[in-house]
Amino acid sequence: MAEAIAINSQSGLPPSIVAAEQRTREYLAQSKWRKAREEIKPLVKLDRARFLPLLIEANMGLAREMVSKGHIPEARQVLAYLATIAPREQLVGLEVDILGRSEDSKDFLGKFATVLIAPPGNLAEAERVRLADQVVLAFAPLPAGHPAEVSLGPQLRGIHEALQAVSRQEWDRVPEWLRTIPHRSPFSHWAVFIKGLVAFHNGDAERATRFLSSLPAESVPAKASRSYLLLTHGTELPLNKPRLAEVILEGACRLAIQPGVAGLLLRAEQLWREGCHGDSYRVLRNAIGQFPCDGADWLGSVSEFYFQAPYGMSFEQREDYLEFFHDLLSRGAAKNPFEEMQILRLFALTEGPDSNTGDLRSYWEGFLSLHEQVRKSSSYFKSIAYSWLGQQLARSQGSASFGMRSGTDRLCDAEGACECLEKAKQLDPRNLPAHLQLVKVYEALNRKSERNRLLDEMAKQFPEEKLVLLENARGCIERKAFTKALELLERARQVDQLDPAVLEMLVSTRRQLARQHFQQHRLDKARQTLEPLEGLLTDQAEDLQRSRWTAWLRQGLLERLHGDAAQGQALLDRARAASPHAAGFLLFAHLTHRVYARQADSPFLAELRAELAREPSATRGVLLLRIFRYWDSTPDKQPWGVELGLLRKYLKAAAKGPCSRVEAKGIVELCGPGEFEEAANAFIRARLRHDPKDPLFRLFKHMLKPAWLVEPDEGRRQLEAILEEAQRRGEQEVIQKLQGLIRSLDYPPPLPRPREDIDFDDADDWEAPPEFDDGLPANLMGGIPEFAEILKMLANASESDIREFKKTRPKDMPEFVVDMLIESAKKGGPPKPFPPPPKPRPPAPQPPRRPPEENPNQGKLF
Repeated sequence: MAEAIAINSQSGLPPSIVAAEQRTREYLAQSKWRKAREEIKPLVKLDRARFLPLLIEANMGLAREMVSKGHIPEARQVLAYLATIAPREQLVGLEVDILGRSEDSKDFLGKFATVLIAPPGNLAEAERVRLADQVVLAFAPLPAGHPAEVSLGPQLRGIHEALQAVSRQEWDRVPEWLRTIPHRSPFSHWAVFIKGLVAFHNGDAERATRFLSSLPAESVPAKASRSYLLLTHGTELPLNKPRLAEVILEGACRLAIQPGVAGLLLRAEQLWREGCHGDSYRVLRNAIGQFPCDGADWLGSVSEFYFQAPYGMSFEQREDYLEFFHDLLSRGAAKNPFEEMQILRLFALTEGPDSNTGDLRSYWEGFLSLHEQVRKSSSYFKSIAYSWLGQQLARSQGSASFGMRSGTDRLCDAEGACECLEKAKQLDPRNLPAHLQLVKVYEALNRKSERNRLLDEMAKQFPEEKLVLLENARGCIERKAFTKALELLERARQVDQLDPAVLEMLVSTRRQLARQHFQQHRLDKARQTLEPLEGLLTDQAEDLQRSRWTAWLRQGLLERLHGDAAQGQALLDRARAASPHAAGFLLFAHLTHRVYARQADSPFLAELRAELAREPSATRGVLLLRIFRYWDSTPDKQPWGVELGLLRKYLKAAAKGPCSRVEAKGIVELCGPGEFEEAANAFIRARLRHDPKDPLFRLFKHMLKPAWLVEPDEGRRQLEAILEEAQRRGEQEVIQKLQGLIRSLDYPPPLPRPREDIDFDDADDWEAPPEFDDGLPANLMGGIPEFAEILKMLANASESDIREFKKTRPKDMPEFVVDMLIESAKKGGPPKPFPPPPKPRPPAPQPPRRPPEENPNQGKLF
């Protein structure tokens, strides 16, 4: 028959026999001895050398199972069968096991010892270890006069006495007893186990782990050491074997003097893995009286875990988990002060950026009050805590409309931030972050006198602190006290000579002082002020603040405007030669001239137009955008209508030419959403035509889409598809950005909240619109003098000029404002204000009502 069936190419056996062998091994792994024996018996006839060891293993396991259950006669029958198929040395241990469990046996300990002193080759090592364990666990001496008493008797007594010393915590006596155990003793693994116990109880986790990890796999000490290793080495629990996991964990709990909680911990772990986080916490809270608690023991660590875990959850998981604690707090059902303290801390730290500042402050101050009660917090801790609260209350809340800022940034709770930061200062006068944050709050509130007093105080208290020196220097620059600012910046430079922020401020301040001298016609002082800049400049052309060519260009313009024109022209020629390209030089010179001369035109504009019209390229476009962004971010920026039009036209043409991926990436990042968004889209389309699956530019395209055009689910699918391609290509920067965007979808933006300082029920908080008898007020243009120039230009503009103006309208000017200006220019005047709404009718008088009675059962939490 063997010749008639197909032979497996790998094992040389038919597939059916290979499958039967696989089933046998699975049964053995599951301790299903009878099924394994029945499955393997027919195979032994086909290949005895291959399958007989499996048959012996199945019968040995079955016999031991019978012995453990007390079925001694049945075990003897299996042993008799094993004697016909297995070597003698394999059966010695089983024979002794059966003898030890027999009712007629009175000397099983002596028989075990007899086997142990036999030559090593007569007994498998695993059987030898197992018999030695049974001799030790009998906790009895060997029979008097037994042949093994001389050799094994002292060793057995040494193990028993060492275990007794460990139980009495007599650590010094343990080595004395273990000296009697030779290295090749059958009890040597017990000596190693005892050494591990001593190291564990003396706090030497590394030594304990080394000893306990080296024990024979299935020995009694190895099984007992699993609980110790769980505590010293953090070994994983076998959760796929619940009964074994509970035994190991219960041993660890007994070591922690918490017997009987292993089942609770495993149940809590199972619920946590299933996503039932609140139920997991509730299991331990209801069953363990001390939980949650504060402390360095295991129970304190578990308590800390439950209050730290929410920061790694998804938005939905965290909301569900916090709802459980909200319910506890609203009912006043906190189990102890520690639990209430941790709940309040959790609520404060998980408050969103636009949450109610009153709730945040209530939670945090409640936490601090309980922290004082539970942990006796120091003034330093409370200072840090109030400093953090002040930073949260000082977050800015800007308002936006039609893509442009319609109001200045407003702090969440300016007064509360000041109060908390002042308290942090009082609790710890050396708390530098609290001082620095308070400076920023005063600056945002335009409290210049208080800010200056605080800076003077900080200068005395932190005389050599770099951040303090920089803040004081900024204050001096605002007051145009440039000489004092330079003195402070030089001191900051001595503290940290490599900080680029200090070097940039030094360069900028010297330039401002020199410009002031030039404007006041003190030319020698201006030039002396600029001389030390040479040591601060760099040859990096793209560093627009400290590069040499931009420094020569600025000084050359100042000389031409206020000093020696010939010297200024020489500096400009030098700057032109050192600049990366002519277009960059001309754009920087044009924008700088507009700022220095306060003129809408410059002598460089015509040449700039001609240069930009010649061979547009992405390489030059990157620097041109950087130059524009640099001047657009300065306090001296001008209305850039003409410049915007020129750059848009240049970039549109450059997108049609050759462009590397790096260049396109730089341009898109510099353009972003806003006035150059069309140019960004042009470069994105160009790159996607070259590589339609490019994950970076697919991401750019997605980010430039208006949010209202993309459904949330569709947006998630698009991002996940881009992420898959980015992972395939290994683009880590794109992967990280995409993962952050996908995570942010779990945290939807909060709904806008009304300002807290408006009382909608109080008529006094509503102001009627002003009434004007003679047309418009003088300041209707809102402090934007460019509107008058625009109206004047539009009044005499042709249709083509108007179309060009629409394309190059000033930054962030909505289209409807442009239409209003064009219509007004045609009618010969500025736009008329909207008519005021009709005044509200006075409310009808209401009869006085009795105030509602207070409900004594109503909670006072909020």
